[in-house]
Amino acid sequence: MMLAVGLTLVAAVPRLANLGSLSFYADEETTAFPARSMAEGGGAEMPTGMWYPRALPLTWILAGSARLFGIEEDVSYRIPVALIGALTVPLLFIVGSRLVGTSAALVASLMLALSEWHLVFSRQARMYAPFLFFFLAAVGASWLWAERTRVR
Repeated sequence: MMLAVGLTLVAAVPRLANLGSLSFYADEETTAFPARSMAEGGGAEMPTGMWYPRALPLTWILAGSARLFGIEEDVSYRIPVALIGALTVPLLFIVGSRLVGTSAALVASLMLALSEWHLVFSRQARMYAPFLFFFLAAVGASWLWAERTRVR
């Protein structure tokens, strides 16, 4: 358990440091616009009024974060993704330990914690880092289900 906590800290620091120093770039606004609309009491809509259902659960989370930390603040839309990105690292360790053993899971988790690709996507208000988190959670849940329902 202490290893998972340590991995979380190793992952969280670069994902959260100076998270609001850049304004939106790449496709972040594509995710932030519908979240902002929801935070203001509307639906998941772009400024043009077009409904945008892609990654709707993330849009709900980002809308809640925007309400909490400020609709006008770019960082408000990044915080949940950064936290989910950081939590992906210990989740990989936990799931990986069951699948391939502790040593291999530790190496994989450290690689993910320091992966430039994962760092960049964990610092953007987009669905890529949360997708990996929920994919790993589904793999872990499926593996656990398969272990518990195995015919003996």
